[in-house]
Amino acid sequence: FPASIRAALDHLALGLRVGVGQMLAVGLIEALRQPGLGEVFVDASLEPILGAMADRLRQHQTRGEMRAADPRIAAIQLVAPLLLADLHQQQLGGAATHPLPMDHLLDQITQAFVRAYATAAPGD
Repeated sequence: FPASIRAALDHLALGLRVGVGQMLAVGLIEALRQPGLGEVFVDASLEPILGAMADRLRQHQTRGEMRAADPRIAAIQLVAPLLLADLHQQQLGGAATHPLPMDHLLDQITQAFVRAYATAAPGD
């Protein structure tokens, strides 16, 4: 379970670095500026990310590795910190003035998520 969660976060972080983060930033700006685009942005950009993560979490629930919880809500809890960190570091330039070690962030997100949702402590 922990390795799978970390791998999913690594995959998302890679995507954010190679263009998805910029696409999401532009989409978010336009969706906030233009009435009616919000739903399109959610459907076309955010829901595919959240849906894929929720599907992965459902598999862990089916295998008994993750406790019963709404997988979409858990997916938002898992993905949101990484999306905000990408906006902060890359899209808004925070890396130049307030650098954040992404590996450390991913470790902390993974550990907190596993503590919150694992059915057994790692190694049990």
